[in-house]
Formats: sequence, C-alpha cells, structure tokens
Amino acid sequence: EAAQGQTEADMVSELIRLRHHVAGEVKEDADWEQLLQDVRKRCLGLVNEYFRVRLLGLPQIETFVAGLKGTE
Repeated sequence: EAAQGQTEADMVSELIRLRHHVAGEVKEDADWEQLLQDVRKRCLGLVNEYFRVRLLGLPQIETFVAGLKGTE
C-alpha cells in the first residue's frame, strides 16, 4: 500500500533495469557505475517524494515546516 500506481511502476521499472544489467541482458559496453548512480538517484527520489507528500499531508508537520522556511 505504501507505493501504488505510477510510483510503484517507476520503482519496479528501475529495479528491473538494474536486474537486466546484472543478468547480462544489456550490451557489454554499458557503464555499470553510471547505471547504479542513475537507479539509486531515481529510487531515492521516488522514496523521498513519497515521504514528503505523506508528511506534508499532516497539518501539524506542514505548519512546522512552513515555520522553518520562514526563519531562513
């Protein structure tokens, strides 16, 4: 239930992409380090966005964060 719909599809897609590379189903000259960085970045972005939306959906936290932004 934590990630459904497009977020779930995006996360699974990134993990499948990584699996294909590990299984040798992609061209040999693919850059392993770049692939890992890309998948990591995309998955972290999805997880961060999930928690951002859930946390800011709570009025107390939204007010608190707004207060922090006002003190910068």
